[in-house]
Amino acid sequence: MAVGSLKVVTSPVELRVTASLWARIRSQVLQEDFDEHGGVIFCSRAVTNTRTSLLARDFIAAIDGVDYVPSAVGYRELTASFIRHAVLRARREHLVPLFVHGHGEGDSVEFSSTDLNSHARSYPSLIEITGTEVGAVVMTDEAVAGELWLVDGRFVDVDATVVLSHNIKRFTPRRTYAGAASPYQDRQVRLFGHRGQAILAASTVGIVGVGGAGMLAVEYLSRLGVGRIIAIDPDRVEPTNVPRLPGSTMRDTRSIFMTNRLPERIRKLVQRRPTPKVKIARRLAIQAGQGTSVEMLQLNVATVAATQALKNCDYIVLAADSDTAQNVVNTIGHQYLIPIIQVGVKIAADDQGALTELFAIIRAIRPGEWCLSCSGIIDFAHLALESLPGRERALADYGTGEPAPSVITLNAIGASNAVTRIMLELTGLMEPGAAEQFLIHPSRGTVERRFTSGTTTCQICSEENGVVGLGDLQALKLPSPLIADTSVTTRESSTHSRPEPHLGRKA
Repeated sequence: MAVGSLKVVTSPVELRVTASLWARIRSQVLQEDFDEHGGVIFCSRAVTNTRTSLLARDFIAAIDGVDYVPSAVGYRELTASFIRHAVLRARREHLVPLFVHGHGEGDSVEFSSTDLNSHARSYPSLIEITGTEVGAVVMTDEAVAGELWLVDGRFVDVDATVVLSHNIKRFTPRRTYAGAASPYQDRQVRLFGHRGQAILAASTVGIVGVGGAGMLAVEYLSRLGVGRIIAIDPDRVEPTNVPRLPGSTMRDTRSIFMTNRLPERIRKLVQRRPTPKVKIARRLAIQAGQGTSVEMLQLNVATVAATQALKNCDYIVLAADSDTAQNVVNTIGHQYLIPIIQVGVKIAADDQGALTELFAIIRAIRPGEWCLSCSGIIDFAHLALESLPGRERALADYGTGEPAPSVITLNAIGASNAVTRIMLELTGLMEPGAAEQFLIHPSRGTVERRFTSGTTTCQICSEENGVVGLGDLQALKLPSPLIADTSVTTRESSTHSRPEPHLGRKA
């Protein structure tokens, strides 16, 4: 098999595109004259245990009359010179070329018989040159169809094209109509419709950190009927967690076994066995009764198993405030074209105990637009300390070690706003122009909106210099190696600039 080619194709196959790149493609392929126009999309790949993604990296327009000309066997065709340049670049950069053309308006689209015959005649030869897969895309303003030819001679359909705009738009070859949702979901279906409910049921959301804010996100997403949650958190329930951790009880802390009447060795054994937070997450999903399945990863997010799981997500909630977690999620989101929403709460007081800061913050991060790195939110000094072995880290100057204040109602402000945004984006109800960041100050009764843009030199979010859309083409670009897996992975299903202070170490 050729170097860089797909050894495994997992269904479904989808094309993922940033909003800015999609705008370039549409402006060329779907011009106002409704005539046929074309070009080529260059993609990297990402293969997980649930899907194969083609991640759009670049687009080259075919100039009408020069690269895209009248055809002797069809309406129009790309010239041999344009195709040659495209496949040589694909070979050089180990990318997949998708030759794209438009069919005007409509809510369904398919390749013509001329298109299909052309693929069968020419793509096997092009694959010999590229050493990679070769494919095609045909689109209207409301539908996209695709075909991907593999190096072993097989071909598969591109089932969907996902565009990461202010709404996460999902284009398929034809508009599908969802069946009726459960009667239990009637009140929410009145907001986003049966189609919206079906989109939620087909979505996977990763939650990194199922503490105070993250566990509320589990509760909300499960009751909305999101199909799958990947919950990542290495911690177990402690007594101080219970007042702010939905679904938990003092029984989960095992504190009732800490009585001096028990032998010390028994107390020490039980003390190590409080309930993992990810199991509380599964419990909440089961109680919601909407069929949400939960993949429990009792792991540090920087483990290989956790990073692999996050690649399966349609959206990631970042509810852990360590710089390691921020860095890992920030990188994965951009490299694999997965939108991120960060949620947290800041409560701070001066030396006399007077309240100085009290706010919830929500940050919506679109791949290729801005990131936690170039905006100064990740503290790379802290990140370096967090990567040290335990004893060395304890000896280093890493703050006071005092836990940050945390209150369930304040966590709920952030979590509710974050999940609401995910719901609106997935179901197509988010309005354009919404701020990327907003701070909610409950003690003032105010909301502060912030608009953010990345830098062209950022090594994460810059489409030219960063990792946007690189997928499996490059190993995750992290400051320190991924740490070894040290805990448990379980799958369970339910049946029914640092412009503001760093968020507290625990939400």
